[in-house]
Amino acid sequence: MKIVRAAPADADELKAICIAGTAYWGYPAEWMARWTERLRITPEYVERSVTYKAVDDGTIIAWYALVHGWRKSLLDHLWVTPPRIGTGVGRALFHHALDQARRAGSSYLELEADPHAVGFYEHMGARQVKTVMGAMHREIPVMVIDLEEAS
Repeated sequence: MKIVRAAPADADELKAICIAGTAYWGYPAEWMARWTERLRITPEYVERSVTYKAVDDGTIIAWYALVHGWRKSLLDHLWVTPPRIGTGVGRALFHHALDQARRAGSSYLELEADPHAVGFYEHMGARQVKTVMGAMHREIPVMVIDLEEAS
């Protein structure tokens, strides 16, 4: 597996990984349809954000996107294809994202976590700081990780 910068031409494949990753958690079809309709992973988004993909044997198996701000980076997306969940791909991408955020001069990384992924992010060293109301009227955990403390 190698981690490389994603290209705008990868947008459709990245979006498909998002959809498959969300469906993995068994969300109702109505939620999936509404969420998919609002998902905006476009060539312009990939070009504008700091987007990396994990590639294995020429196939994209996971990806993430960062948006850098003043002193913080936002982990806007991190998705792994369902067959690769639990194999270390997510961990490798997350550590890569932490390195990219540090290089951008960020002090901390912030993310909105799918409730099913909270345990993963806690294991990576993130802590929940609040919740926000998300789509389908559910609370979404907002998590942060201090980049000076994270390994």
